[in-house]
Amino acid sequence: MTFHTEPDFPNNVKGSDGKLISILITSPSYSYRPFCTIIPIIEFELKIYTTLMSLGKASEAILSDIMKVDKYAIIEALKSLRQREWVILTNGTYNSVDPRIVVNREIKNLRKAFLQKIIKLKEELLPKLEPIFVRNNISQLLHKKEDL
Repeated sequence: MTFHTEPDFPNNVKGSDGKLISILITSPSYSYRPFCTIIPIIEFELKIYTTLMSLGKASEAILSDIMKVDKYAIIEALKSLRQREWVILTNGTYNSVDPRIVVNREIKNLRKAFLQKIIKLKEELLPKLEPIFVRNNISQLLHKKEDL
């Protein structure tokens, strides 16, 4: 898969009426990778989302033409983005969801997942570790009580 990485690049795409349309895509000049380590998303999906934001709305075929990527790869990525509620499909056209809504939803999901991990540590791991510590360090624990 390839994707044009210049900050702004023109593309000629056939519109729904078959006429050639020249459009300018604005693509962030930075790498998407740092965001992919924070939010569990594939960089390719993030590129599709930002391209869609730049276009306003587009079909799978238009995204495929613009990004120079196989249409089926675009369809799979859009399916994932729809499940995450990053894009909306209306009458065969995809629209990006407001990035504030997307990011706030992702923050909420990250908080929920992190809290679940904390609960698991407290309720599952700690009860298993404490008896081992007490059993193997009883003399140190008794000695500390005597010092008090």
